[in-house]
Amino acid sequence: MTAKDKVAQNAAIYLRRGKYLLQPYFRATSGIHLGGEPVTVLESHVADEELGRGLLQALSASKTGVPLPADWSQVVRHEQLAAGVRSWASFVRGTSYCSAERDDSRIHLLPSRNAGSREGFIHLPAVALSLERGTSPAQLGVAIRAALMRCE
Repeated sequence: MTAKDKVAQNAAIYLRRGKYLLQPYFRATSGIHLGGEPVTVLESHVADEELGRGLLQALSASKTGVPLPADWSQVVRHEQLAAGVRSWASFVRGTSYCSAERDDSRIHLLPSRNAGSREGFIHLPAVALSLERGTSPAQLGVAIRAALMRCE
């Protein structure tokens, strides 16, 4: 079992046009991650504690072992709906993204580089943050903001 197999819960943190979008990830039986719902939308001026609590809720909503969609053309991009845009290209433009992973002992925040709609978001492991699993929601909110500042 690899370290990646031990990751229990995953979520996405997007910052787009003054709003945070916090989305649980569903891990398919094949190992790929699919964006799930609900997507929590918070204003960028939200209190650190509320931001941290929102991420903890998204991580708790994460699922594993979901089947792959039979028809990929019918897959709903919940983050796009929450942002009020119709296309991935529109969504990606001007968006910062961090992935969040919670395992048995830690919460990891992995910033990314926005490479546009064709390449998507590319993880930047050299600037990742890692916190104790029991970190308070307020401290987690501060860390989320710090991780998003590391995005390119």
